[in-house]
Amino acid sequence: MSTLKKYLAGVFTACTAALSAPSLASTFPDKPVTIVVPYASGGSNDLIARVVGAGMGDQLGQSVVIVNAPGASGVIGANRVVNADADGYTILLGSPSEISIASQINPHVKYDGQRDLAPIGQIGAQPLALVAAPNLGVKTVAEFLARTKTEEFRYGTSGIGTPLHLAGELIAKESGGKMFHVPYKGGAPALADIVGGQIEGGVLVFSTALPHIRSGALQGIGVTSATRTKAAPDVPALAETPELAGVDVVLWFGLWAPAKTDPAVVATLSNALNKALSMPDVSEKLEAAGITVSYKDAAAFKAYIADETVKFGKIATDAKVVLE
Repeated sequence: MSTLKKYLAGVFTACTAALSAPSLASTFPDKPVTIVVPYASGGSNDLIARVVGAGMGDQLGQSVVIVNAPGASGVIGANRVVNADADGYTILLGSPSEISIASQINPHVKYDGQRDLAPIGQIGAQPLALVAAPNLGVKTVAEFLARTKTEEFRYGTSGIGTPLHLAGELIAKESGGKMFHVPYKGGAPALADIVGGQIEGGVLVFSTALPHIRSGALQGIGVTSATRTKAAPDVPALAETPELAGVDVVLWFGLWAPAKTDPAVVATLSNALNKALSMPDVSEKLEAAGITVSYKDAAAFKAYIADETVKFGKIATDAKVVLE
């Protein structure tokens, strides 16, 4: 083939590729989309994915399939999406553990939540709750602060390096009190020991703690969000107290695609997410599960996650939290 023919062939190939990319994006999706949930079925992440997935399916005109890929605090599922084809058909239901925390505390985690995943949009968030055992006699933030100045306060969480653990470390730092972390293999055994009075208290997912606070099985001291939650406006935000003004930790939830996914495909998914969250059937089910619906588009979510990743990293570094 002559040099001219080779040149023309190369130009033709490049033009064809350039023209085909928009057409592929414009036909997306033409088959089912899979949302990978990096935790077992039956939990809050799974519920969120199924509710949101159903709504997005209506908007996209395609089925949305939920696949659970649990293990290693969300890392296994996140890795699955990081290594998936960047075509928008495999996306992640993500939260702080696998997006902002894992790569900062575990040297074995090779992906980076900001570098290797493209935000689609935020679904919503919920706070955590600082709780005390019912027999402890600690009912208010002031009583909690007074106790931790003179006596230890062992707090249980679902494990080392979780957002709950880091929230506890932040509370300990801000208060200057005698708080000691007791990690459990999951939230259920931690809850059981707090209710039973085996330890002084804990940091729990708010939606998990609330029924037990309402029944009197737990004493709700405060939530970790900057402001009170409308689900329980009688439970104060810890940040209302000057000594704990720096406490602002929430569990946010969103969707991510592999990093090299076409921005037009990401925009299609983000638009479908936004419309799904506006559907009463979707928003009401999420609110009932303790999630405050708060959509952010891809750009706004990316900026927010960047700040959150810095925040979680600083807490972990200050508390010397490392997973080997």
